[in-house]
Amino acid sequence: MVHAINTTSERPELPDGFQFRTDGLYRCVRSGGDVKWEWFCSPLQVLGLTRDAGGGGWGTYVKVIDGDGQAHFRAFPARMLAGDGAELRGELLDMGLVLAPGRESRDALARLLSAWRPPVRILTTERLGWSDASCTAFVLGNGCVLGAGRVVFQREAPIPAAAALRSAGSLDGWRSQVAALCVGNPLMLVAVSLAFAGPVLEPLGAEGGGLHLRGASSRGKSTILRAAGSVWDDSRLEQTWRATTNGLEGIASACNSTLLLLDELGEAHGSAVGEAVYMLANGQGKTRAKRTGVARATQRWRLMALSTGEVGLRDKMAEADRRETAAA
Repeated sequence: MVHAINTTSERPELPDGFQFRTDGLYRCVRSGGDVKWEWFCSPLQVLGLTRDAGGGGWGTYVKVIDGDGQAHFRAFPARMLAGDGAELRGELLDMGLVLAPGRESRDALARLLSAWRPPVRILTTERLGWSDASCTAFVLGNGCVLGAGRVVFQREAPIPAAAALRSAGSLDGWRSQVAALCVGNPLMLVAVSLAFAGPVLEPLGAEGGGLHLRGASSRGKSTILRAAGSVWDDSRLEQTWRATTNGLEGIASACNSTLLLLDELGEAHGSAVGEAVYMLANGQGKTRAKRTGVARATQRWRLMALSTGEVGLRDKMAEADRRETAAA
């Protein structure tokens, strides 16, 4: 994650038994009457404690400096410290943390993260796009938050498509290289306009929707998709209709308040297309249970969708009825 929220200009105070130095963190080691300080990890800071809007889902907001001097920021649920903390430790190592070998260093890291409790409080959200109905904070897939401060994206399981929602380039560059070339082309204009519609759905209290472009192969449908996707920067927003309904649910959640691109309708099964269309229009996924039996929070979204294929949606959905009739 590359975005840091504003916490404090001063370095957060460390718990007893730990010490900041230029090359990282040191722990106090006592042996008999002797006291010495041993290096155990590269630069790491807990910048604040996180919680959701309901006062639950507590965690920590962490900063790691990698070997190239690059800062990485991420919010972790407190439950990842349960047990030996191996999952959280692995995530920190992926961010660039260097940890001294041995059980003592692993235990010291777990103690540090459990005891380090800065006074700063940070609101978390599991939603990309508008974080809640107040529409005061807009969250991109790389963690950048537009609008209200002290809001961070925190999710235990990553969303693969989320990284596509990021900022890059310049507005002037997009205007000259994409928008200017759409002038005089109605399909390009409507596709790019659709990409801008996603963020206004929730503030206006409007439902999502979309368009399906039908046409023969090599007629420019994929080019139109890419032009629309350029509003949100990345071609990884483009998915195929072959995605399962469950897989599409996660993708739709990642595209909340933005744009979902779906190509090659002909490759999908008619019944799956019908399920997907109704699910996308309904704006929510299936209700699922945690391992404890408690219901998980249902994934919700408001988005605009742009689809392409050589057949129409109605014809594709009718294929399933025709196959069932023929089998009977």
